[in-house]
Amino acid sequence: MAQEVSIRRYEADDFYPVIALWNRCLPRDPITERRFMHMILMDPNFDPNGCWVAVDRESAEVVGFILGLVRRVPLGRIGMQEDTGWISVLFVHPEVRRQGIGSQLLTRALDFFREKERKEIWCSSYTPNYFAPGVDLDVHPEAVSFFEKHGFVEAAEAIGMAGTILNMEMPAEVNAAEERLRSEGMTVQFLEPKLVFRFLAFLERNFPGDWTRAARERLMMGAALDDFLIVLKDGEVVGYCQYEGEHFGPFGVCEELRGQKIGSILFYRAAKRMRAKGYQHIWVAWTGGEAKRFYERAGMRVNRRHAIMKKTLPFGKCQIPRSK
Repeated sequence: MAQEVSIRRYEADDFYPVIALWNRCLPRDPITERRFMHMILMDPNFDPNGCWVAVDRESAEVVGFILGLVRRVPLGRIGMQEDTGWISVLFVHPEVRRQGIGSQLLTRALDFFREKERKEIWCSSYTPNYFAPGVDLDVHPEAVSFFEKHGFVEAAEAIGMAGTILNMEMPAEVNAAEERLRSEGMTVQFLEPKLVFRFLAFLERNFPGDWTRAARERLMMGAALDDFLIVLKDGEVVGYCQYEGEHFGPFGVCEELRGQKIGSILFYRAAKRMRAKGYQHIWVAWTGGEAKRFYERAGMRVNRRHAIMKKTLPFGKCQIPRSK
């Protein structure tokens, strides 16, 4: 395969070649035509000026891809995040790696961010449509060195976990906590139509941004109401969790009621419902800290590790040479 490449903006005819290369380079995070169309091309934040491909000059084969994003529409009360940009995905054909192609693609994305006057660049942690929380430490540890070479630092680690729910039962102390909360006037139940208004208002108050968007979009697409569990106190929603298939989360409780095992109750109630629907496993894509320890106590184990990388942009253009 030729080493000489051209770096240009993504074009319509790149659709299938990019997807084919994506699935070769990122087998743990494959993509379908439908997901690519919905999560990239139809994303209101998509801008061709942040989306670049590397093309072999001799064969005209697509050998690299990068997607850079800034907000063009606000994310709820979080707003436009005017200082922030995201590298959602970057990959290069295995046969032409370490030849500067990834650096050239990254250069174009960084220049895009500079033109948009962005100061903080994250890889990846973009919402609403992230494909992985960051660099896969188990499969692509060399990518951390690549980003570090270009001024990124590891800002955090995102942990993915999974486990079986076949024999998962609510521990005695969690069951006792539910009985205590019930005596205090709190109940756990599935979402119902008349409570959707209060549920969304709870999310807007306590978890503005992507969690609110995700719940609203799932409900608009016809998700089953028993995919959502809510906690009620005096008729108001004070906590919730949701699941989709075997994927659990997100879940949260209003700040003043945290530390009372409400999250634990929601988790085990959700796992029981998932098992009743025929699912055998449960997984979370992004966790850490005390939540990680909670999942471990529930029998789940780490199955993925990602490094969330961050770069603060200096003034001026990137100095890495570009191909023509």
